[in-house]
Amino acid sequence: MHDSSAMKILYLDQNAASYLAEPPNQQWKQIAQQLEEGFSDRRLVCPIPRETIIETARCSRREKRILIQTFLNSVCGGMRFCSFREIMQSATLALVRPSHDIVPFELIEPNWAEDDVEAARIAKVDGEMRKRMEERVGAFSHSPEQRSYTPGEMFLSGAEERTRKLWRDLDRFLVEPATAIGAYEVPWLMQFLIGAGISADEARALVAELRRHRWEQIAVNSFDLLLGAHWDHDIIHRQRPNYKSNDEVDRWRAAVALVYSDIFITDSYVTELCRKAKTNDYSATVVFSAKRPKPILECLQNRCS
Repeated sequence: MHDSSAMKILYLDQNAASYLAEPPNQQWKQIAQQLEEGFSDRRLVCPIPRETIIETARCSRREKRILIQTFLNSVCGGMRFCSFREIMQSATLALVRPSHDIVPFELIEPNWAEDDVEAARIAKVDGEMRKRMEERVGAFSHSPEQRSYTPGEMFLSGAEERTRKLWRDLDRFLVEPATAIGAYEVPWLMQFLIGAGISADEARALVAELRRHRWEQIAVNSFDLLLGAHWDHDIIHRQRPNYKSNDEVDRWRAAVALVYSDIFITDSYVTELCRKAKTNDYSATVVFSAKRPKPILECLQNRCS
């Protein structure tokens, strides 16, 4: 449970960041003012999501990138949220290496949006990742059995599938530690573990943690699986008919926000996804749609004043 007397942590997605940088109406101007005053008075802080840095880099207008950077720098305290994958990497290693800290925030350079060359590089890498995601999803189809699943059954199926992928990777590592990273099913996680010097004993201990279901119980992992189950259910039942690579990014963003923030401002679909998944049963984070600024403003005036 979040401490009601502590400084509030806000997670602002790209929609919110854009509206705050260039307010489309008086309510967003007031929200921006509330955030700046709240940060100045040490009542709140808005670390910059790593995904927002990446998505801002994709803006072709340098002027807009600078506007987003200027506003977020005024309320972030020089901090950024770590990404879903970064937190999963640390949390996975921490299961078998207790001395390893799980750190959800990192320092950020103040001029993160100004370099045109760096912005183009980030946008290119992000575009390649999204293309791979679209190709992977395009090649996937739900089985007839899965099409009849409830969201709860989707959750259990997704947790089992995700766990088995890492389990097979760890078995592969134990047999041949020099296995090429590209041969693993979860390469981004295995690359981190190997780079951190995971030993054979730690790999076997991690397999034991998988068997006990402790890996799927990592908070950000559980929320991603929960939201993913309802997202899959919507896809099957044509309530979200067109896959967009940003859907997965939004789920990762939400999983981090639901664990490490007090207030999460996101798009309308993710807000509805959180409602369907009943995330408020498991998280004290208050979720708002950026399309409805009035409740956001009221919350800031009531909870962060």
